[in-house]
Amino acid sequence: MKFTAALVSIGLSATCFAQAPNSRFDGIWVGTETVTLQQSRWDRKASRSTNTTIAIAQGGTLIGIIGGFCPGRFNRVRRNGDAINFEAGHCKLSVSLSPDGKTLIEKGSDSEVASRDEVTNSAVDYHNFQISGTFHRQ
Repeated sequence: MKFTAALVSIGLSATCFAQAPNSRFDGIWVGTETVTLQQSRWDRKASRSTNTTIAIAQGGTLIGIIGGFCPGRFNRVRRNGDAINFEAGHCKLSVSLSPDGKTLIEKGSDSEVASRDEVTNSAVDYHNFQISGTFHRQ
């Protein structure tokens, strides 16, 4: 019985430790974000790049993006291993740190309705975007 209780205690401790905030991500990160159109019924692939700033605080639990394709504050933030996943609306992003902690790598996606049927107002065409970026501490 004591052995089982010890295993449960170790498991709970490991779970709490794995989900603990990680201040390694905290800071102001500046870089370039590239957005590539992946799928559209009528358009061909196109991409654009823009300067973007990502602010991460409170142990990686508070994230905001200035500029870029998905600007704003992200309230749905969760850790997944060595990455932080966050989303708002159709924008789903993930950031991870390089092994030396000096580079933040962003990957994600977004989608939007490109056109609607004039009679039913239902979506006729969607645009799906791939988002990627490389950032360094400011």
